[in-house]
Amino acid sequence: MSPIKKPISVTDDILTRKSLSAQTRPFGTCHAITSPVITRAEVSKQDEVTLDVGKHLKRYAILCLWLVAGVLYTHMVVQWIGIKSNDKEFLRSVQHAVQLVGTENRPTKDLRTLLLVRAESFSIPIHGDDILINGKEDTLSVSLHYDAYITLPVLNKSVYKMSFNHQVRFRLPNS
Repeated sequence: MSPIKKPISVTDDILTRKSLSAQTRPFGTCHAITSPVITRAEVSKQDEVTLDVGKHLKRYAILCLWLVAGVLYTHMVVQWIGIKSNDKEFLRSVQHAVQLVGTENRPTKDLRTLLLVRAESFSIPIHGDDILINGKEDTLSVSLHYDAYITLPVLNKSVYKMSFNHQVRFRLPNS
């Protein structure tokens, strides 16, 4: 007796491939023999995803807004750091100038001029009215007050005001 073989049809082969694709495979591996059969319902779902441009545009717009906000914030932080470091260097320069004028008994008019020149070199927005000089030689003291502004990059409009007040006194070289 010979065994009877079941005739093989095309639909049986498709079912076999679909059942093979249901097996768990490592991510990223795909074999031509076990590729899944895509139905019409699955194709229409993929078309919905690719044609839903509104969601993608909304995501890109939000991403662009975050990028613009980040650039503005970074620009303002860089300005703030620059202003603070220039102020620190200017204060060291003022202390040195006060010591120099106090030890050499120079007139206070020279000190005011020297401080204005140094302020200009550090891009410090200070005027002659903002510098108060009291005393001479051993009792020399200088008071400084000025404001610096942080601005938006494109609009050049100030968004934050930084106020600086400094008191510098002459110290005898012995102390």
